[in-house]
Amino acid sequence: MNESATLEKSISALVVMAIITIAFGPFVAAAWQLPYTEKPFLLIALGFPLLAAGLLYDSAERFLGKGRGLYAVAILCSLPATGFAATDLSFIAACALQVMVVASISAAVRAQGAERPAFLVGLGSILLIAGFFFRLNAMSLAFVFAAALTTIFKPKSAWTAALLISLYMVGSLAGLLLPFSIPGGGLGSGSDAFFNMASLLSILPWMLFIIPAIFFLLTIRPFTWTWQNMAAVSVFLCLLLTILMRANLVMIAAGLAPLIALLGTDFSYRNFNAPPRRFAGILAFLAWISIIVLIGLPILTAIGVVKLPALTPLYAVAAILLAAGLVWTQSFARPRWTFFLLFAVGVLLGRLCDWHEPLFPDPENVHAVVSLPFVLVLIAAVSALSILVWLLTRRLRVQANREPDNEFIFAEENLRRFDESAAGVPVSLKDCLCPPYSFVLFGDVTGAESPLSSSRGGFFMFRTLTRILQESRPAFAVSLGDLANDARDSSYRKVKRLVRRIPVPFTVTPGNHDLFVDTKFDAACFHSLFGADNAVFEYGSVRFILLNNARGFIHPQQWEWLEQVFTLPPSSFTLVFCHKPVFELRSVVFYAMETREDADKLHELFRARGVTAVFSGHIHSLLHETRDEVAYVISGGGGSKLTTAHDRYHYLVVDVSENEIIVRAWPLELRRDSAAAPLMELRFGSRS
Repeated sequence: MNESATLEKSISALVVMAIITIAFGPFVAAAWQLPYTEKPFLLIALGFPLLAAGLLYDSAERFLGKGRGLYAVAILCSLPATGFAATDLSFIAACALQVMVVASISAAVRAQGAERPAFLVGLGSILLIAGFFFRLNAMSLAFVFAAALTTIFKPKSAWTAALLISLYMVGSLAGLLLPFSIPGGGLGSGSDAFFNMASLLSILPWMLFIIPAIFFLLTIRPFTWTWQNMAAVSVFLCLLLTILMRANLVMIAAGLAPLIALLGTDFSYRNFNAPPRRFAGILAFLAWISIIVLIGLPILTAIGVVKLPALTPLYAVAAILLAAGLVWTQSFARPRWTFFLLFAVGVLLGRLCDWHEPLFPDPENVHAVVSLPFVLVLIAAVSALSILVWLLTRRLRVQANREPDNEFIFAEENLRRFDESAAGVPVSLKDCLCPPYSFVLFGDVTGAESPLSSSRGGFFMFRTLTRILQESRPAFAVSLGDLANDARDSSYRKVKRLVRRIPVPFTVTPGNHDLFVDTKFDAACFHSLFGADNAVFEYGSVRFILLNNARGFIHPQQWEWLEQVFTLPPSSFTLVFCHKPVFELRSVVFYAMETREDADKLHELFRARGVTAVFSGHIHSLLHETRDEVAYVISGGGGSKLTTAHDRYHYLVVDVSENEIIVRAWPLELRRDSAAAPLMELRFGSRS
């Protein structure tokens, strides 16, 4: 393992430890004050969710991709922080249930390749034991999900999942026949169910993770049985059975925590990259509910409507500041900051809400902990400070000069060479370049996918790429977009410092990050630095077409321009470069052009006009597929956070000869073994 990878893992481990400390630290301190006889049991109860957090981190890193484990642990800890792990000895059963669910998911994720037999045996053992202890109840669905997860990695193994489910049924039958029970292991009913307003309030932050995720899954067409859909169905049915049977909400919350953490992490990463508009409204609605709750709790406590003995002035300050932070992140569309603020909200509400006590007791028994004047002055002060910061930020923000008609710029050639001042000087290679020659192609670079960016990603990898270009000296280089974090001047200043290191002519097809500030389109910075966003040029036997589809559709002006481009005399090869893929080449998710009518029309145009290959980024992987003799290549591994744990940072080297084009994908490393095989190799022959 290299030094940068070690550093990244160390930073992630420290952040995970910090999250766990914030979530469980107060309860460890409380357990330490208990009588000697009770202290060991409560510390054991705390050990269960800590073990679950570690197993879930490993599962998310393996299953969802590197960097996801941190977010999964944060979601998991946002509910255990409510204290069900340390407030009652009977909750040890809930903690043990959570560990078993996470352990079964971990075993299912690891049951691949040569490890499959061993981990299938381990998963079967876990399901057998879980069935014996917890029998048949609503949480059986969580274990059924873990068994079904094995079919995702090996689709033709449904019989394996059926056998695993049978083992759970055998364990449940044995548990029913043998007179054995554990404290708190039942479904619960009546007053023991803890199904009250305080318990619902404490899981409010989870709703902001799970409700949009399920809504997103329900709006995807056509419906397929992916792991996301299986998890969502399990969560929905468990909650439905909980309501119908008045089940113990603590047990249900503990068992569903791993499924919600995986779903919430997967959805959050989609939201980080490009929040889909169709459920932006539901996200805002749920966030504002949390804001109202955070502001309302201190006020209602101060006037004696609700009973929250733990709401000290310090916690009141924290609640108001978190509400102000959520207002800020919602107003300026900062999904990463929203995510961690919601984690903090979960921790806070968990500390305030006691699941044993009703939230709205008799008024005679309520004694305000904070005074109403204190809360009102606090809200006024935080509001005034937020408005002041907003005004200063708006005043100091440097805005680029915008022309009303600069939405698209078309050019016959758009190569630029950047000097030390980062001023792009247009260059032309038509008169001096003939086959054979090579050029370099790379995808998404922006390092804003995660709050933590190590030397293995983002602009650090771009520096590695520039050193490779300085050593190999290709004829020119092409970027598939997402060079900037967003379309602000501050982001492009960073890009300018980087592109001046590129020693060869350079051209860019813009990405969504390059053209948007939050959700507002702004192409001024891109046009100022890189020129046209739609261009066509021809070198030797190859015609290059750069097409701006970063907004997910093709404008009528662009259709007219494309028709003119394809009326030019045919060339031996035609290569198209755009940011968003025309097709989604994966079966589980969709991340291609949003306007499918335009995508299908593009494909028909490419097929009819004999386009050789279409190169795109946006998806941080390396994928390729041929449809109707048109090759579609996705290369988004230039530095942005990779999609899965199996992806690698890479770049493409395209060798052009008179009668053949060879595309090779190489790892983004300075020192490459000369005997190493490329990550991908494609060959295209001339159609003319």
